[in-house]
Amino acid sequence: MLASSGPAQVTFSAGGPVPTPPLFIAPRRAMAKRSAAVSFAAVPLDELSSVPLYRQVYERLRTAILMGQLTPGTRLPSTREMAIELRVSRNTLMNAFDRLLAEGYVEGQVGSGTFVSRTLPEDLLEARLKTRKTVRLHPEGRALSFRGKMLATTPMTVTRLTPKLRPFMSGSPALEEFPVAVWSRLVARHWRHLPPDFLNYGDPAGYMPLRKTIAAYLGPTRGVHCQPEQIVIVSGTQQALDLAARVLLDAGDSVLVEGHCYPAARAALLGAGAFLVPVLTDDAGLDISAGVAQSAAARMAYVTPSHQYPLGVTMSLLRRLALLDWANS
Repeated sequence: MLASSGPAQVTFSAGGPVPTPPLFIAPRRAMAKRSAAVSFAAVPLDELSSVPLYRQVYERLRTAILMGQLTPGTRLPSTREMAIELRVSRNTLMNAFDRLLAEGYVEGQVGSGTFVSRTLPEDLLEARLKTRKTVRLHPEGRALSFRGKMLATTPMTVTRLTPKLRPFMSGSPALEEFPVAVWSRLVARHWRHLPPDFLNYGDPAGYMPLRKTIAAYLGPTRGVHCQPEQIVIVSGTQQALDLAARVLLDAGDSVLVEGHCYPAARAALLGAGAFLVPVLTDDAGLDISAGVAQSAAARMAYVTPSHQYPLGVTMSLLRRLALLDWANS
């Protein structure tokens, strides 16, 4: 809403469903600076409102700038002058001015004062949106790395939407059997006594007590003798595969893989620049002798001996021992 009450005074409000108290602006009669200065003779501030006073001043000034009542280049009164006119603390005005300055609605000039910005944030946003509509990117100017190209061209069967859980779905356990109630109680109990250090950065290899527990578990259950320092906690199989490929392989190294291989494993190995050598996989699992015959210089073999994915066969003891002998050679 805009209403004129004479050449010396303008009354306006922000409008909208809840009217904003009007702001009165009157030009000062004498001012040494070239830019026109304004005096806020009566900015109605509601001290009983839940909105802080500095916020009320900020909203009035911002609205005045956006509505064009305070034109670009207009010199604003100093915080000391406005504090006297509005009968509020100078800190209130300084907080409002600081926010306007931070958001780009006003700009300060040393020795001159504070002025309405000649380029407002809304103008920059509108110009940026228009520019985005006209600029065309050239794909050849933003080429992927070799690793990126390999990952982008590797066939994957990853669905965009999370499928509904079904019995015997690959990679999905019986989530309905998870003890949510017990887990919630344990989390709540331990969270109440959580040391502050837990909120800081942790060990990059993972939580040491967990690694110690895993090391103690692997001995009697899997026959693996290792130290906690040799264990790295990862977020899932794919991170483990990617990490192993990065550490153990150089671009161009040959890797023996099962004839029918886990697609995500292929992606991790190809992304590392490896050359994959498919090896015969029968009812006894991967035949390492056949793999060596195809590529004697292979640096790694990727196998799933317990339950081959996706065929489900189990590697025989003889094949496992032969694989270990090759790895140790």
